[in-house]
Amino acid sequence: MRGIKFDPDFDAAVERLGGYRLVDEALEPILDGLYRNPWGFPFIENDWIRVRYAQTIPTQTLPALLVVFRIEANNDVTLLYAEETDSY
Repeated sequence: MRGIKFDPDFDAAVERLGGYRLVDEALEPILDGLYRNPWGFPFIENDWIRVRYAQTIPTQTLPALLVVFRIEANNDVTLLYAEETDSY
């Protein structure tokens, strides 16, 4: 089964957003999609980096989020960063 890892920068970003207890509601469907097919998400690629991202819609308790992740060579996923976004 595919593993999902949390980069320390991701943990810090989640803390700035209010902690995992608050952000879990938005992350749950993203994590489900990452377990099933992480290649189905849009990506940003250039000479230095290749990352994929997912965006959520706002909820009653949380604004829309942008979650950035990387698919590793062994097909595990590393969550790299999260922030609020206005474009959803």
